[in-house]
Amino acid sequence: MERSAEQPSDDRTTSVAKVPESAVTAAHTLLSDVRRVRAAERLLAAKPGAPGLERIALLAGQLLGATATQVSLLGREHVVLAGTGLSPSAVGSSTALEETMCTLSITSDGPMIVEDAPSDARVQDMPAVTSGEVGAYLGVALTGSAGVPVGSLCVFDPAPRSWTAADVRTLQQLAFLIVSELELTALSIEHEASNTLLELAAQAAGVGAFTLHVPSGRVTWDEQMHALFGLDPADPDEQVTSLSDVMARIHPDDRADVTSRLTEAVDTLGDFFTVYRAVRPDGSLRWLQARGRILAGTDRTPVRLIGTTHDVTEEQEGAQRTAARFNLLVEVTEALSTTSNDSGHGATNSVAERAVQGLAELLVPALGDWCVISLVDDDAPAADPARARTAHVNELRRGLRDLSSWHRDPQRRAAAESYALHRFDEIGDDAFILRALRHSRPLLVTEATKNIGATFPSEAYSLRALDDLAPHSAYMLPLRGRGRTLGILSLFTSRERGPFSDEELMTARDVADRIGLALDASRLHRQHQHIAEGLQRSLLTSPVQPDHLQIVVRYMAAAEAAQVGGDWYDAFIQPGGATVLVIGDVLGHDVRSAAAMSQVRSTVRAFGAIGDEGPAAILRQTDEVMRTLMIDTTATALAARLEQDGDEVERGITRVRWSSAGHPPAMLINPDGTVTALADVGHDLLLGVEPSLPRHESELLLDRGATLLLFTDGLVERRDQPLGEGLERLRDTLQRLAADGSSLDDLVDAALAAMLPSHPEDDAAVLAVRLHRQDRPRPAEAGPNRVPPGVPAEPPIVA
Repeated sequence: MERSAEQPSDDRTTSVAKVPESAVTAAHTLLSDVRRVRAAERLLAAKPGAPGLERIALLAGQLLGATATQVSLLGREHVVLAGTGLSPSAVGSSTALEETMCTLSITSDGPMIVEDAPSDARVQDMPAVTSGEVGAYLGVALTGSAGVPVGSLCVFDPAPRSWTAADVRTLQQLAFLIVSELELTALSIEHEASNTLLELAAQAAGVGAFTLHVPSGRVTWDEQMHALFGLDPADPDEQVTSLSDVMARIHPDDRADVTSRLTEAVDTLGDFFTVYRAVRPDGSLRWLQARGRILAGTDRTPVRLIGTTHDVTEEQEGAQRTAARFNLLVEVTEALSTTSNDSGHGATNSVAERAVQGLAELLVPALGDWCVISLVDDDAPAADPARARTAHVNELRRGLRDLSSWHRDPQRRAAAESYALHRFDEIGDDAFILRALRHSRPLLVTEATKNIGATFPSEAYSLRALDDLAPHSAYMLPLRGRGRTLGILSLFTSRERGPFSDEELMTARDVADRIGLALDASRLHRQHQHIAEGLQRSLLTSPVQPDHLQIVVRYMAAAEAAQVGGDWYDAFIQPGGATVLVIGDVLGHDVRSAAAMSQVRSTVRAFGAIGDEGPAAILRQTDEVMRTLMIDTTATALAARLEQDGDEVERGITRVRWSSAGHPPAMLINPDGTVTALADVGHDLLLGVEPSLPRHESELLLDRGATLLLFTDGLVERRDQPLGEGLERLRDTLQRLAADGSSLDDLVDAALAAMLPSHPEDDAAVLAVRLHRQDRPRPAEAGPNRVPPGVPAEPPIVA
């Protein structure tokens, strides 16, 4: 209960001094319970003087015959919410906890019953008692939903009186009704606040809510759902009330997926999730993501789908841009993937340059409206960043050339080509492309038409082309590889397109890095090729050309290896004048194989040239030396010796003796055009396996006009062609070519073209010898004689 309104408010301090110590202690107990204080203040949402509370207070006074009643909440202060018989200003007022008897009431063990207040030691010193306002008092605690006392319901009279047990029970029952009223009010306000916050959050996040009544197909949308679809909920023509209305506003290509997902959710009583494009009244599209859940009835049949929708256009477009960027980089990588096998011998016709040349069309319009790709020759000053920083403009322009250009507008492609054709002859020292070269870093140019144009003389032809092209922005990126600048990628946007986006700039840098690496790998590959070719030439010497014998040699490297390998050929004359032909193949076709081949070839050559040994002896001695010198490799080889005795010279025939170390047989083209393989007497092992085993020789008499073809297995064997099948193909090919009467050079080249694929997997070496007639001069097609000093040009007469 409150003191009379006539008491001044500044009496509180004085009153506090007069309250009993028990009231102060009780107030401290209540204030120290934080959970209780929060529970009480939660119920302060109830409006003081609320009709429901006032009715219960009035009923309490009537039922108990009390002069006054009071409903109070005790949080940090004592607040009167309702009452009867109180001063006019009491409802809604607040006082300190220690000044009210309600504090004692809710801290007591049960109902606080006071029949004679002035003589009751518990309350006689309380302000309400000393003022004569309270003579008798009955109060019960209001216990909130948290199970803690949050307030008090009390009745009192100015004169002493007695309270019955029925009075106590009645007041407790009314207290329960008051707590229910307070809780209901608080929950209602909390629910309203929660809904308001949820609505505000949904609006701030752009989230719309929807409900679908599954049996009828009725749809309910909130305002935000209408906004997501660009609709006005107040416009009758833009009302959405059914599922068919919704589907009509979804992109036709997405309707089947939305329907399928909705059907699945309904059938499984599960969750619903989909992403689709909404078609707005103005024709624009927005990507929307919907998520919801099916609510079922008691019979487990679907009743409602409730859910939310929000705009994911930025995410979808971002994902599309990321996918487009990834796909572009994949296409660039695939276009450049062939450059690692660059077999070009010049800076203007390499595979790498042809691949890079085609990128201009690939990058437009993905990264810009216009693209120019420029290259720097290997020996140009611009290729070296240190030299480029100090080089004069004329030096920087030297070796700098435009490889390709492309414009998205067909009408402007001629101007783009004209600009690329003339600009390097007309640019000044402050040209942006030269700045990018000097500093070897990307350079972004805004207001490109004006700023780039300012670097040309006013009469420059390129300036007119630039004005026609009218670029808005330009981005120039050095193409770098291992510390060298190999070119410049220049991208331009039109004024309609505007400046480059951050994603476009980032992708352009990735593309430039990949082009630079590809060009550098190609340059390095060509350098290795040149080194390999020099090594190959030093290992495979030119053959001898004895009189009336024409020898032709060829070597074809495997496509995937540096141009040097384990196959070799040799042709030399022994001191006695016999011609020795050797062909062999060390396991493998790389630089390591070439090193092993060099050792084996040198050994065979030395034993063959130092004396007049036959083929089997040469191979046997080579095998022994390989073991002695620990040459750790194996090799196939075929050695043949061409010789004549006096009778054979008269008869116009030549004896060939040969020995094979596991090598494919030589092919003999007879003068009549028939082709046979030279079979071996034995099946001897490869070189490097077991030198103690004997080696066999075979021999055959050859007519003049015959051609002998020695070759390695790379000519006839590959993964899709067994050796036997390859030998048969070669025999048929040679027989067909022999019928044409081709020269030896043409025959060998034609055989290689017919037998080898475009990208051979293995090296192939060929040694062919044609025996021209000895009763006639050496034919011109055979070329001049080439024999060592002191060795007769004519074949020796073997006694």
